[in-house]
Amino acid sequence: MIIHLSIGKKFHNRKEAKIYFGTAYYYKMEREKKDLVFTNTI
Repeated sequence: MIIHLSIGKKFHNRKEAKIYFGTAYYYKMEREKKDLVFTNTI
C-alpha cells in the first residue's frame, strides 16, 4: 500500500498511484523520497 502524506490518499499498488498522479510526477516523487510512504499489508 502506498500513502501520499500531503493529501492522505491511499493506493493499493503503484499502478493506481501512477494513474492518479501521472507517471512522470509519480517517478519524480519516488526518486526524491518525499510525500510517499510504502507499507506492507498482508
